[in-house]
Amino acid sequence: MTDEDLYVRALELSETGRTAEAEVLFRTLAGKNEVASMRCLGDLLTGEEGPRRREGFAWYRRAVRLGDGMAAWNFAMTWRLAGDRRRYLHWVETAARLDYAQAAIVLSEINRRRAAGRPWPMFKTDLTWIDPEDTGEMLQAFRDQR
Repeated sequence: MTDEDLYVRALELSETGRTAEAEVLFRTLAGKNEVASMRCLGDLLTGEEGPRRREGFAWYRRAVRLGDGMAAWNFAMTWRLAGDRRRYLHWVETAARLDYAQAAIVLSEINRRRAAGRPWPMFKTDLTWIDPEDTGEMLQAFRDQR
């Protein structure tokens, strides 16, 4: 079986809830510097508490050092869930620097809001949804046109 076959198999195992088996394959591939497997291993481990969570952070960092913007984005989402705005912003900026498009869109919106003196939430998407605060502004602009 090729490394690509192992990766696909690990994803299948992970998606069907067989995470212990998936973890073995991801570890094997991550040990060969396979970046996507490092990220997936980080995803598996950061969902837990204690030493495994810290190990997941280490796998994210290793993948980021190898240029994986998605790993930086996933790390940002970990900090979003934890409510840590400083770390969230750091990892969104890192993901954007690594050309992860979703992070660049979010960072642009954060910067736009900061420049306007508006609060900015810790976004979890690429902003394909409409922010309630923006909805109010759009309604007011519509009213002003009449």
